[in-house]
Amino acid sequence: SSIENTEFKVVKSLADKREGEKWVTLSLENVASPRTDIKVERIDPGSLRVYIERVVARKLPVTAKLQGEVPPGFKARAKPRPETVMVLGPSTLVLRMTEVTTEEIDISGRRATFSATVKLEKVAHSIRKYDPESVDVLVEIEENVVEKTVDGVRVDLQNPIPGRTVQIKPEKISVKVRGPQNALERLDATQLRVEVELPSDKQFHLAVPRAINVPERVEIVSFDPALI
Repeated sequence: SSIENTEFKVVKSLADKREGEKWVTLSLENVASPRTDIKVERIDPGSLRVYIERVVARKLPVTAKLQGEVPPGFKARAKPRPETVMVLGPSTLVLRMTEVTTEEIDISGRRATFSATVKLEKVAHSIRKYDPESVDVLVEIEENVVEKTVDGVRVDLQNPIPGRTVQIKPEKISVKVRGPQNALERLDATQLRVEVELPSDKQFHLAVPRAINVPERVEIVSFDPALI
């Protein structure tokens, strides 16, 4: 019958060894096999070089790894819970680590906040354990909020006075707005309406402009000039 290499194990105690690089000699007595009909005659190589070091535990921050891109005008931010995990492994590796990363979370095309439970990524086989081994990640997805200056917005009179002609100076102004990037990209001077009010008993008046048809989720930051 065929022989599988998984049927054999080489067992060698390192209990009497101290930290550092060591050479371990192997003998036929170190070979364990469930097959009584097979006799082991030789081990090659007869010795192995091993490195012995302390196992340490250390808390490290968790960084969520995001894959893909959200649609233009959106941004994503990941919040792992818990924010730190305990890492158990060889001292030279664990003390060199600065963080633990999650497996990739796909955010392609996402427009709304969502949560996911993901495993932590093993940086090496010698890492014995993460505690916990998986974390919950809240991925917050929201629209980019930007500012934009719209030039050439026409200024109208709020309360025209019958029989009188009113001259507005300047006739057009600049309006700075703030809002979602996608909304402001389509906004131009023809979509904004600004008015000023002239008291009926005055011939000259410095008025504060007022925007009256501001698109939803867009706010006015300032007017230039501030007085008309």
